[in-house]
Amino acid sequence: MGDSGNANAVAKKFAVHGIYNKNIKIVGKHEIVHLLTNKWGKPPELLRQGLAEAMEKGWHKIDHHQWARNFYKNKKLIPLKILLDDKKFWQFDDLITYPESGSFIKYLINFYGLELFKKLYKNFKYNLPHKQKMFVIKKIIGKSLEELEKDWINYVK
Repeated sequence: MGDSGNANAVAKKFAVHGIYNKNIKIVGKHEIVHLLTNKWGKPPELLRQGLAEAMEKGWHKIDHHQWARNFYKNKKLIPLKILLDDKKFWQFDDLITYPESGSFIKYLINFYGLELFKKLYKNFKYNLPHKQKMFVIKKIIGKSLEELEKDWINYVK
């Protein structure tokens, strides 16, 4: 497939490549969301993967917020300031990063609205330094990432 994952959105060809067999059935909204939002820009993976996951019903048939709740109880939640760094995002197991980011982005969209989230998504430039990423979040949402994370955790627990 040309990618290490089970599926890939190929922006230049406006196509989705995915594995579909007895054990793996990559069908869903995740990669389609990547294709449709590609023109919006390239924000951090926390937002990109989080939005793609938030549009799904869940991760492995379990609601994203339930995953986050279980991660919280088992002290496995990864601090969002770490997941805001793309290199660090990919250093963690996607069995945690995908449902966690999906839960956080679902929370943002539900409490702050899709339009504000879309504005946030579009205002990131590729490879922004960490401090600038934090500034963009505070400027657009009106709260720091730490405040949003605290609110989100209180919501899911």
